[in-house]
Amino acid sequence: MKGIQEEGVIPVIKHFPGHGDTGVDSHVGLPIIYNDLNRLESFEFLPFIDAIKNDADAVMVAHILLPKIDSENPASFSKTIITDILRNKLAFDGVVITDDMTMGAITKNYNIGEASIKSINAGADVILVAHDYNLSNYSK
Repeated sequence: MKGIQEEGVIPVIKHFPGHGDTGVDSHVGLPIIYNDLNRLESFEFLPFIDAIKNDADAVMVAHILLPKIDSENPASFSKTIITDILRNKLAFDGVVITDDMTMGAITKNYNIGEASIKSINAGADVILVAHDYNLSNYSK
């Protein structure tokens, strides 16, 4: 991260809150992880905490559902995960960007427009639509 910053490029730390325990690729489906907050704090959050302490500029939030944290919303549009945990608990004040809203985790389970609005309301700054704008309701 520091090497990238030294060259004038803004690195994006990803995929918050941690994508290591997934058995489903979020490009094709919605991963569900049953870890609780204790597990996240003691393991998955560690690289993010280190990056935040070292002035991370941006964090990408993953399309993963953590039912023990927020049973209704994936991390990418969970106010609990983005605002309560990332912004308030971990004191991140940089840019929060979602993973690509055209990934299967979203398109197979949610409306992209509604998911994008929920993401902004949850505390995200940037909504990523990187592969197929035609999947958005706003393209017609």
